[in-house]
Amino acid sequence: MGCKSSQVKVSLISLKNLYFAYVHSHMTYGLSCWGPMASKTSLNRVRVLQKKALRAVMKASYNANTKNICKSVKILMIDDIIDLELAKISYRYSNKSLPAPVQGLFQSNDFSHTYNTRARNHPRIEKT
Repeated sequence: MGCKSSQVKVSLISLKNLYFAYVHSHMTYGLSCWGPMASKTSLNRVRVLQKKALRAVMKASYNANTKNICKSVKILMIDDIIDLELAKISYRYSNKSLPAPVQGLFQSNDFSHTYNTRARNHPRIEKT
């Protein structure tokens, strides 16, 4: 009695859940802290690992274009995730809904100069 290998059919929803459970959750943990400060080398490592994971989970070939995979299954790449997290923080800062210690890290540009510029009300981190 030989054992034939059979391919298991898994739905796209299950594959996406697998990706978000094992890859995305680890990749985005603490992202708002380390993402903007990450070196190009570190960020490139995360980018390469994300691409490998996407290909593996979505059962694509080793050289498949990951941009097309991401677009078809509606998953953001790491650079887009960092931009989204920063936008969320900026939005929460402007609505004063960040925790008080975090809110205190930021300062509006209107405190640093009196010029009427487009970025006058944008938040910035005060260097200590």
